[in-house]
Amino acid sequence: MKKRIWAMTMVLVLALSLVAIGCPPVEQPPPNDVVAPEPVVIHEWKVQSVHHAGWAVYEPFLRFTEKVYEMSDGRLRITPFPCGAVVGAFGVFDAVREGVLQAYHSWSSYWVGKDPAFVAFCGMAGGFPEDWQLESWFWKRGGIELARELYAEWDLFFVGPQQYGPESNHFVHRMYTIDCLDGMLFRTPAGMTADLFEKLGAGVVILPGGEIYMALEKGTIEGTEFMPISVMYDMGIHEVAPYFVTHGFHQPTGATEFVVCMDAWEALEPDLQAIVETAVRSWSMDQWFTAVLGNLATREKMLEFGNTELFYAEECLARVREVAMEVWDMWAAKSPAAAAVIESQKAFLRELGLL
Repeated sequence: MKKRIWAMTMVLVLALSLVAIGCPPVEQPPPNDVVAPEPVVIHEWKVQSVHHAGWAVYEPFLRFTEKVYEMSDGRLRITPFPCGAVVGAFGVFDAVREGVLQAYHSWSSYWVGKDPAFVAFCGMAGGFPEDWQLESWFWKRGGIELARELYAEWDLFFVGPQQYGPESNHFVHRMYTIDCLDGMLFRTPAGMTADLFEKLGAGVVILPGGEIYMALEKGTIEGTEFMPISVMYDMGIHEVAPYFVTHGFHQPTGATEFVVCMDAWEALEPDLQAIVETAVRSWSMDQWFTAVLGNLATREKMLEFGNTELFYAEECLARVREVAMEVWDMWAAKSPAAAAVIESQKAFLRELGLL
């Protein structure tokens, strides 16, 4: 019996020894050897808007910067600047490329001297009659891809558009028909709208938005377009131009743009890129609602002030569309990129039964 117990004990000892040899004990890290979490990267951007402080549509821009900060838990901090605070309105494109700013909010037609294709991303002159159509072209009919491809050639990333409703027309003298434009000194930026007004007989004067009031007051111009009436009222245009058209034929829909330096964009983590794009799409609706609803209240204020609202007759609008189509073809011939963008918008207009 004792021999059997001894033998079983030896077998158990041998088995445990073999297990110990085949499975050496795992070394445990010392208690103080704790892996530190990776530091949180904070991105700092300076961004200038095309809107001036005090305009109703500047507020959606500020809300956008706040939304990005909240959604990113403070990892992306945007310092907003109104128009002209860092560089001039026409200088933001180059300022972002040179690193003075990390992004800008502006209007694409300002950059037609760099490539004619930029003229159409803000909405073609006499183009889509409703804002949802321009927004749909960007996100559902290839517009966003065309924009990002072109801007990438300039080391920029086009995040997305922001709708702002129909631009208005304002005149020192009463407009009876579209023929009243013949010989009128009319303010508009360089690009497709300038060609449209020239073809309709106007003497085009190129001015940034901030100089419109003084030009009307001094008689340098007799008419202007720029933004919705809600913005024009904030600028005081009703004081110097008593006749207005709420829904201007030249830009029945219009969009600003949010563009980022490519290096700054690629430095963002993927989740931050998604946050910025999501916030930009929300910003588009915020800016549009702000402008359109503001127009309703502003129209009453302008009428109470003594302004007169004018309306273009259908035959005038039909003539404008014919002239606008000539202008589209002129610009499409200026560069391969312009042809691609303009033909894409024309294709969607045909799909909608509008062309």
